[in-house]
Amino acid sequence: MKTFVHPFAAKITDEQVVLNKAFPLVRELAHKYGLSVIARREGLKAEYDSLYMAREDGVPVCRVYFMHDKESFAIRNCMNTKQRGSNYEDKLTFFGKKVSFVMKTVEKEHLIPTDTRQFIQNVFGDSIEYGVDRFLNSYGEVRKNNQLTGEIQHELIEIALGNRHVSTLSAESMSNIQSALDKYRAADKTRVERKRELTEVFSAPMWAIMYDKTDSFCIGKLNVLPKWGGDDSTATSGVAIGIAEPFKRVADVTDVPELIPTMTMLKVAIQQSESARDKTFVGESQFFPYEFETVVPELRVIGLRSGSRWERRALLNPKLLLVAA
Repeated sequence: MKTFVHPFAAKITDEQVVLNKAFPLVRELAHKYGLSVIARREGLKAEYDSLYMAREDGVPVCRVYFMHDKESFAIRNCMNTKQRGSNYEDKLTFFGKKVSFVMKTVEKEHLIPTDTRQFIQNVFGDSIEYGVDRFLNSYGEVRKNNQLTGEIQHELIEIALGNRHVSTLSAESMSNIQSALDKYRAADKTRVERKRELTEVFSAPMWAIMYDKTDSFCIGKLNVLPKWGGDDSTATSGVAIGIAEPFKRVADVTDVPELIPTMTMLKVAIQQSESARDKTFVGESQFFPYEFETVVPELRVIGLRSGSRWERRALLNPKLLLVAA
């Protein structure tokens, strides 16, 4: 018999999958999209006897169950929403009495991502952009402040408009203007150097470590490229995301030896911080900080959550770390 269970699924048997009332839909999704069951959720209500399905790389993309009250097969996706629904979860759920109808809906509405980049962009896109901005801000803001009085600024505007000659400025005003100009030029140099440093951070692919309720990890590499606001600006107008190295599911972060030094230093940094909420570590090695949603610029690490707090698209509540390679 064909196995419908993902290698990293814990405590799930093929028999449990086959006996689930949603199995006909599971079978079709497995056949057409190469999905397999990676997790199971049981509940008092029958509709909560759900099977989570993942791509071959271990990325969960849908939850399948049978709606007893509607006698329908249902799929909760993470890619597309209906125009109408009683709540956000309902808008992400499509259903029908026949498996063939549901499968046509899956294809028509593009409910299964064809590649991991689509999944990352849809589930973590906004969070990655916010996290990158937070990382950039951690380097500090470079503002052009001055101590020029309103009178001097007025005079300079009149000169710029050709209404006055520069000779009308007093020696004291000229001295203050020169001092402000020196500070402006220093700020320009700082901006150029800071952008160079930040560009260096994001020029190489970053490790992306995703942990979810399967108690295992999906690890790959992302190209996270900030779109700069200008030649010398460190402000961004968005972030481009690409897959630099395919994701794979592993039992623990220590299965990727290159990550161990950074994860060790990150754990030490978090344990030495004043905040207690970031000190829950998960996984066999207890390296991954579950509630970590901030940055450690010295280690070039960004901690993210899945989507906004109000509209979580992601399944199995994944957390994501971006770590500079």
